[in-house]
Amino acid sequence: MLEISNDLLHSAFSVSALAVGAAYCVNAFNSTSARSYHETVQALDAIEEFADLKDGWAGPGSLAPSRAIREMAKAAILTPKFLSPMPDISAMPNGTIAFDWEADAGSANLEIGVDNFSFYLDLEGSFFPLSGSSRMLPVLEIADIIFACFNAAPIIQPTRPTSYSERSSVAVPVYA
Repeated sequence: MLEISNDLLHSAFSVSALAVGAAYCVNAFNSTSARSYHETVQALDAIEEFADLKDGWAGPGSLAPSRAIREMAKAAILTPKFLSPMPDISAMPNGTIAFDWEADAGSANLEIGVDNFSFYLDLEGSFFPLSGSSRMLPVLEIADIIFACFNAAPIIQPTRPTSYSERSSVAVPVYA
């Protein structure tokens, strides 16, 4: 398990820095697989269904997600690695669209509104929030973070016994 000093992470936390760290944790994702295509279509269909919601859908004062919010959510879905693993997608009574990921490692949530977004990552009790303008939504970085934290990286094992005296060694990924 990856251990990070809370003091270091809290003092220097930025989405970009975490995304760079995530890049070291995982291999490139093959976004052309049939599974990812099916999940993308399923997620886009879920967003499209929110167009049928009307204000008041969840009770007095509730708002339906606007077309602008649905389009931002669709753009996020089309980002490589965003759906790996597949999040729960829901319309919220305040008119936003939420994406929720849960795994043994923790949970994450991205909520997209017309003006603002909020994101949090909760890993084994360490909570990392991020929010800002929806126009500046760092969806690529969020996708990298989600992918790195909720997908098991392959374990690298040597193909043959090695010793410290050998100059080069060859390794191949072994998937658990």
